[in-house]
Amino acid sequence: MLGLRRAFRGEPLEGLDDADDGAEQVSVRVHPAMIPNSHPLATVGGAFNAVFVRSKAAGELMFYGPGAGGAPTASAVLGDLVTVARHRVSGSLGPGESNYAARPVVPISEAVTRYHVSLDVHDQPGVLAAVAGAFRTAWDHLVVEDRPAAADAIVCFGSRHWRVPERAASLWRDGVAPLIVVTGGPATEGEPPEADRFAAVLRREGVAPDAIVVEREARHTGENVELGLAALDRRAAVGRVALVSWPLAARRCRATIEAARPGVHAACAPALPGPGVRWAPSWRRIRLALGEVDRLGRYAAAGLIAPQVEPAAVTAAAAVLRGAVADASAHHAPSVVVEAAGARREPQ
Repeated sequence: MLGLRRAFRGEPLEGLDDADDGAEQVSVRVHPAMIPNSHPLATVGGAFNAVFVRSKAAGELMFYGPGAGGAPTASAVLGDLVTVARHRVSGSLGPGESNYAARPVVPISEAVTRYHVSLDVHDQPGVLAAVAGAFRTAWDHLVVEDRPAAADAIVCFGSRHWRVPERAASLWRDGVAPLIVVTGGPATEGEPPEADRFAAVLRREGVAPDAIVVEREARHTGENVELGLAALDRRAAVGRVALVSWPLAARRCRATIEAARPGVHAACAPALPGPGVRWAPSWRRIRLALGEVDRLGRYAAAGLIAPQVEPAAVTAAAAVLRGAVADASAHHAPSVVVEAAGARREPQ
């Protein structure tokens, strides 16, 4: 338990070490969490720590006591030394690892939990619903998600979204394609190429080194396609590819392939933890989505991507989002907090 506590909407905000035992994996995470005032952990404060356990047989148990300060710390250390001495004198051993120790740890991004979204909007009926609905419309247009199908290669588009190589590795393990091309130069001067960083993640995820094709020069999506597919051509004939990208860029990445390589069939597999997962709206995500909507129109007009038809619903949704962003920036409207129970936390 971390020593973090803050009043927030009448509920305490505690720093939690959280562990869940699944059938095959263990979820272990440390993060601030909002807990009800009625929960036993809500009474923990100051230098005190607590461990709350919920089990099928014993129900709910809490172990509570001081965890900081001179005397409590000295007592704990001395107790450990006495225990070690007793084991040495008696020739016995202390408790070993549990049988959970060998189980894989679930990434925190896979944890299913509650979260809150803070938006500054005018305090008027229907404003929040309109913003959330417009963001969903924009999301569904931008984040193209095709059913995974057999392909010649998986193409990872360079970005700082580290779920991209993780998603590509998952597709490779599922047998979608025998090769993965990672493409992207340094994001900033002095950094290693994004392609090398993605390749390291792929190897960590168990992808065979000879299945990874690395292209280190691309500076933008167009070059990701041009240089990445050129590197891939040197390894295999390419007729079908699975595209893994930052979610909001999925439609643009596919349109770029369609313009540069009309004969290549491209299916989108955006870097999300599961089918149908959507990001919750925040002002940053809304601005990013608006940027992608604008790029689709401008890039298509310039011939950089395949022609695009923007549905009327998307045009209307973008207008709602632009108006909300402008109003919030101009008037510094009050913050409205929305909680979604059981939703999946998804990084940007």
